[in-house]
Amino acid sequence: MYYIYFPYAVLLSLILLGAFVEKKKSKLWALIIFFAPITAPYYIFRTKKEEGIIWIMIFIASFSAVIAGEAALYTLKKEKTKYLDMPPVMRQTLRTADELKKTTAKFDHAIIELEEMSRIVSGLEKIEATANFIETVRQAGNVNKAMVSKLINSIENYRSYYTKKKITWIFKIEEYYDNEIVRQHLDSLGEYLDSFEDVLMFSYENFYKISELGDAQSRRNYDAYYLKYRRAAEKFSKYNSYRNEYQSAFVKEHPKIETYLPGVRQTAVFNIHKQSSISFF
Repeated sequence: MYYIYFPYAVLLSLILLGAFVEKKKSKLWALIIFFAPITAPYYIFRTKKEEGIIWIMIFIASFSAVIAGEAALYTLKKEKTKYLDMPPVMRQTLRTADELKKTTAKFDHAIIELEEMSRIVSGLEKIEATANFIETVRQAGNVNKAMVSKLINSIENYRSYYTKKKITWIFKIEEYYDNEIVRQHLDSLGEYLDSFEDVLMFSYENFYKISELGDAQSRRNYDAYYLKYRRAAEKFSKYNSYRNEYQSAFVKEHPKIETYLPGVRQTAVFNIHKQSSISFF
């Protein structure tokens, strides 16, 4: 590592070396600062008393940026190499689990955004925009489902290998994603998106009849669509609660696989269903 630190230390030492030569100061300070850049403020304060504060602030800002950059590079390298000491088969499966976590986070973010949009939906433009965004959420869900299947297949394809090597804990990852509660949660989400899209499209196509003409039949049809939507939302919220409870209990029982499952940050995503309210008219 130290991809940024060493060049920074060299540059800082050379700059101060020039200042030492100009002011006929001991060049030993340049060597000290090279090995310990943190001592630079002491020298700056001694030689630039009038404008020392400004130079010290510049040093602190630049040194902090270097440390932050090194930390970011270290984290990135650690992430890329964390599975290198594992067998190729296991490395492939766990990388798939990582990809699944990322698609799950992206999926959850899309749902959060949809729920924010759905709190107040009024006017043709907002209705159309929300209906269009449902397709974005649906696509994110399809990618997530595909990744779940990919992970399960990866584990199943090498089941004999994992069994032979006694790496049986990896089967618990498959058990979590292949559980009926998790599948029902995803199915209820699909029903929710479909019913939400139905009520939005009906409202869009009959907006003038309901809002301007007050057509009674159109209003009754809208109420039916809306009731279906609310039932789907409540069902989704219920199965989401089941999934959260299941995940908490599962992780508590199998803590070793927690890092390969959706994070805790995602467990409260769908509580906003209870708060959301649609106002089309």
